[in-house]
Amino acid sequence: MKAKLDAGLSRNFILDGLTSMMSGFFIYRADFSAELLYVNESVLYIYDCADEDEFRELTRGTFAGMIFPADLSITEENITARISENGGYDKVSFRIRSKKDQIKYVEIQGRLYTSPEEGELISVTMSVLKEAEKRTFKDEHTCILDNSSREYILNNIDKAVKEEYIKIYYQPKFVTATGRLHGFEALSRWVDPKYGMLLPGEYVPVLEEYKLTHILDRFVMRQAARDVEKQRKTLGKHIPVSFNLSHDDFLSFDPCNELIDIAAEFDIPRECLQVEISEKTLSTDPNLFKREIRRLRDSGFKVFIDDFGNEHSSLNTIREYEFDGILIDLGYMKEFDEKSKNILKPVINMSKGLGIHTYAKGVETEEQLEYLKGVGCEIVQGYYYSYGRPSERIPAEFPMNIDAACKKEDEDIVGIKKDPGISFVSRRDLNEGQKIFSAISSVYNSIYMLDLEKDSYKELKANYSMHRFLGDKGQISDVMPAVMRIFASTEYMEAILSFTNPDTLAERLSEKDYIEADFIGAINGWTTASFFVLDRDESGKAVKVLYTTRIIEDSKKTEMDYKDVLVDMSKIYFTLIHIVFSTREFIPLVVPDYIKDRLGMNQQPYELAKDMLIENYVSDEYKDRVNAFMDISTMQERLSEKSIIATEYYGKSHKWFRILITASKADENGNVTRASLAMEDIDQEKNEQADLEFKIEHDALTGVLNRTAYNKYTELLKKSDMAIAYILLDVDKFKQINDTYGHGIGDSVLKRLACFMRNEFRLSDHIIRMGGDEFCVIMTGIEDKDAQMLIDKIYAINSALKNPRGSNIPKVSISAGIAFSSQGFTSDLYEKADMALYHTKKTTRDGYTIYDDKLNETDYCAVKS
Repeated sequence: MKAKLDAGLSRNFILDGLTSMMSGFFIYRADFSAELLYVNESVLYIYDCADEDEFRELTRGTFAGMIFPADLSITEENITARISENGGYDKVSFRIRSKKDQIKYVEIQGRLYTSPEEGELISVTMSVLKEAEKRTFKDEHTCILDNSSREYILNNIDKAVKEEYIKIYYQPKFVTATGRLHGFEALSRWVDPKYGMLLPGEYVPVLEEYKLTHILDRFVMRQAARDVEKQRKTLGKHIPVSFNLSHDDFLSFDPCNELIDIAAEFDIPRECLQVEISEKTLSTDPNLFKREIRRLRDSGFKVFIDDFGNEHSSLNTIREYEFDGILIDLGYMKEFDEKSKNILKPVINMSKGLGIHTYAKGVETEEQLEYLKGVGCEIVQGYYYSYGRPSERIPAEFPMNIDAACKKEDEDIVGIKKDPGISFVSRRDLNEGQKIFSAISSVYNSIYMLDLEKDSYKELKANYSMHRFLGDKGQISDVMPAVMRIFASTEYMEAILSFTNPDTLAERLSEKDYIEADFIGAINGWTTASFFVLDRDESGKAVKVLYTTRIIEDSKKTEMDYKDVLVDMSKIYFTLIHIVFSTREFIPLVVPDYIKDRLGMNQQPYELAKDMLIENYVSDEYKDRVNAFMDISTMQERLSEKSIIATEYYGKSHKWFRILITASKADENGNVTRASLAMEDIDQEKNEQADLEFKIEHDALTGVLNRTAYNKYTELLKKSDMAIAYILLDVDKFKQINDTYGHGIGDSVLKRLACFMRNEFRLSDHIIRMGGDEFCVIMTGIEDKDAQMLIDKIYAINSALKNPRGSNIPKVSISAGIAFSSQGFTSDLYEKADMALYHTKKTTRDGYTIYDDKLNETDYCAVKS
């Protein structure tokens, strides 16, 4: 039988025992605050905290603050799923970030108990997972499952859907510029009664392997629609939700027809159900996805390309598929370096120019957010704002003005006005006039109301490009010619400018109710532009007109490959070329006239074109480098290892250029079959870099080298065995000059001295201002037998300083000390030259001394000390 604890001793003994436990132990309140009440020293050790104050500052004094932010939602739900009847839970694992900024993996188990003084509390033991135990965290929550776990998933997926073990979490998306709510992404979680919380990385790969993702995805589609309607009842608005579809989904059922049925069943606008398809998935069956994406979009559903810019990316995606937006690959946020930024900017610019919306996932820092704002990315999501939450917790945990977030009923989600009812109003809520307008506007990609008497226009509907250029309203005469020059291709420019001429429009509509013309647009291909008369004055003159554009059938679309992409890319790169590895051909797409004169614009053998480019445009010292870089025999292998390769060269035009090559197409085995080559003018960038380097290594007042350069060049010269002459000099009585004439005159004296030194010494000599009025000259290849040459230079400088041309510059002189080394730069050269300089100033001034061993070192050292 166990002895009873002495009530008077129990509390202190227990606390001492808890403090000395090898495992972490802590207590927190079992309420919304989750306030920490007690932690032992092992917890402080796990979190690398020196004391409790550091720990509370790190965790904000709450259990939630102990958890790595990305794992907070999952951990909360995992605990909820594992709580037993007595309030206990165990084997809940998550990540932490310690005081030393280290990520650690821990596992906890907790028990609920009631304290008469404190109420309900949870006591928790914590241990750090060993490497072999980090199963759920391998490869970002993608675990390696044993056979029993895999079989469990395969045998229970149907039951998990039926019993609703699968829960849908919603991560919000926000408008980058305003921070307002834009929509949600639906994420699945499997809350299993046996295993607790399973992450997608545990069950999705298994379902993909056995072609069963359609079971999960059909459930997600239906549940997302149910939640969209539920949120409308709660928030008063339909908030769009996106979800991912896989290749298996399109083979197992008809997603388009099923989404049509689901939207009708829950009576929600179709565009509130948004489909994400990864760029990798597209490559599995291009013809299938071209057809299905077109069906989805024609049926009113939004389609986005996910993971855009990953290792499977290609410009062909933009050229071959029609979609509403791109979701930039998460990797660019994880590796948010200068290379990522330099790739993101042109991708976003290109997309905006094509009217394609841009989304960024994985935004975790303010730096990332501010950069994305600056380059025009429209929508962001990530832990900087929020992690995923279950549907029922959304209203309570988004403390924002939902009406403001969703905008007015006549505005699009991203701020582009549209017809009422498209985005947020159920069709049953529209009146008859609104339904008619909605039906008509679906045919056109832009609609504008023109008032010819007031010379004004008002936007009724527009795609992104038109809205960005024209805005909501303006003066017709100010913008009409300009907008057509931007959006019409060159060959149709004259005809479309004549058709849209506002000065003759009323006359051309005098006997017609509408006129129209077809043209090839620089962005959307074949387009029909139309003017419809809405109102006439008493004389029958058209005064109000509707201007519309609509994209017409594929057979008439622009015939030039990549034309839409090239319009934007050519603003960044002056040359764009395709390389076809199978045929070893060189295909010019965009080239300046001076290159076109040499190469033409026709497809030609790669080696011939490469040699012609190098011979005509690359300076001799860089020809070998560029030739090796553009070697087609090694290019495929180099591109398989890196997403982009680049080199810089100096051209015969005396300017700097950069060549970039990236894979643009790969086969089913991942072998690169095509590459895109771009050439960029970086002369300004190089000049700015050179200017910066100049400022770092040169004295701002005199323009000669500074101490930074001195340290650099002396270190290099220590490795040389060349003869060195070292001259140290300064201005005689310089303090007196400053005191008598002022520092402005003193500065002028130093600048004149530097100028005369540059005139006398060679370009290869290092002239350095050591500080104040002290300068040194380091000359290579000069021996003691050349001493007279140095003496002559010092006399020439002194002569010029003693005979100033300007009356405001005083006569001055310099003293110098000279030292020689026959075997490279030695660390005692400065001391020797300084000793010689000291001797000059002590004896004659206005002259020089050459160091030898007979100089009085004792007097010199006494003065220096």
